[in-house]
Amino acid sequence: MVDAVVVDDSQFMRVQIAEVLKDGGITVVGDAANGKEAIDAVEHHDPDVVTMDVKMPGMDGIEAVERIMETDPTPILMLSRYTEEGADTTFEALEAGAVDFFRKPGGEVSTSLVQFADDLVEAVSVVATADVSAVPSADAPEQRRSRRHRGRQHSHRRYSSPPRRAGRQRSSPYSPRCRKR
Repeated sequence: MVDAVVVDDSQFMRVQIAEVLKDGGITVVGDAANGKEAIDAVEHHDPDVVTMDVKMPGMDGIEAVERIMETDPTPILMLSRYTEEGADTTFEALEAGAVDFFRKPGGEVSTSLVQFADDLVEAVSVVATADVSAVPSADAPEQRRSRRHRGRQHSHRRYSSPPRRAGRQRSSPYSPRCRKR
């Protein structure tokens, strides 16, 4: 079972995201309306994953990601309508420590998120398996870093290549053996 904290400044979106996740078998253990509340919710609930909006009043999502990764590393999925138009913002969030992003369809007040429910549930489930303790912050206490994903065995790490079988050659068109000479 995956435990999640939902962070969005819109009450409507928090409720909608929580409903989609609950319908998909994910337990929503808390929610927050801004970055400061998100930090407190992560510390209090120790979730497996956080869905985080980018633009929020007070402390925005990017600063909240940085602080969460410093104090209590937790896999974070950024949810924002800015992911296509504001690619720089998306990359800032990923550089801050977010694992991945998901584009909220239709902007702030939209019922079209339900159309992407399966995709959102899958994205949250995949992000929850990321081992964010592998890249510890220099300022974070060791006991906080080591408690993330306690007792879990992950068969893969995000962004790592799957193991290749002995004797198999790469089939990428960019590998030297596959290029036409």
